[in-house]
Amino acid sequence: MSTSTQVQHDAFMNAVAERYRSAGYMVTSEPGSTALPFDLGAYRPDLIARKGDFTTIVEVKTHAQKTSFDQLRAVAEEVKRHKGWRFVLVTDEDVLASALPAEDEDGDEFSWKEISYRLEEA
Repeated sequence: MSTSTQVQHDAFMNAVAERYRSAGYMVTSEPGSTALPFDLGAYRPDLIARKGDFTTIVEVKTHAQKTSFDQLRAVAEEVKRHKGWRFVLVTDEDVLASALPAEDEDGDEFSWKEISYRLEEA
């Protein structure tokens, strides 16, 4: 990742973390593997947002970053196996929206079609 892309990603990730914090979540940026109670292989999330018994693994993508859809699908499927955990992909368009994915604990999960669209946009 180029320096300018990294700077853009870090600024975007900080904005996403702040949005979750303002919604009452406790946020950990760039958590290590010990922050997860299950194995996601080499994948490391950008953020973990916790609120009560509900935890969201957040992958942050800007339009300048390439993404492996297969890797994200595998991560999402593994996370889904664990009660109280959710995986979300946040793109730069989401920051402009009124609410980030998973700010509403009772919200519906994204379909693969929606995730594919968000990946293409990112």
